[in-house]
Amino acid sequence: MKSTNDLLPALRQIPLSEDTTQPITLRERVESLNNSDRAGRAAEAASAASIASWSVFEATNVDDGINAAYQLAYPNLAADHSLSEHWTRMMDQGPDSMTGFIIGIKGKLAEIELAETLESAGYTNVVIPVDPTTPLWDISALSPDGVEVLFQVKTGAEGYAGQVQALAT
Repeated sequence: MKSTNDLLPALRQIPLSEDTTQPITLRERVESLNNSDRAGRAAEAASAASIASWSVFEATNVDDGINAAYQLAYPNLAADHSLSEHWTRMMDQGPDSMTGFIIGIKGKLAEIELAETLESAGYTNVVIPVDPTTPLWDISALSPDGVEVLFQVKTGAEGYAGQVQALAT
């Protein structure tokens, strides 16, 4: 393998412009490159714009399940504000607001997922009430035997299991 110094004499023999072997200035080289491939530059610009657009899209794009949970948990807010807009307001109000908002969405998402699980297990007439503050139950359904069953959905860490059991007894 030859070193760069060994290749310099051969590189000096390469014409620097189309019509002469005389050196051209850096400005002339840049202008030449700029004028050489307009289509390539247009493709690069489109690619850069696409990448920038995706970052904005990803910041505001919300999973369909989470968006459905937001609309069920906060129907009045969802009628006037997107989840992204409301989340921005919660961030402005601080950690307690953010935590409460997330807990509400997490709970509603758990209800949606349980409703889907019940339907796949043969339950029918599975209903999540429109009013998110319905007391005592979160889902009503008819069992495969035709018996109405009311479900209360709870989410939380393992330490929360004892409290849930106490509510059930």
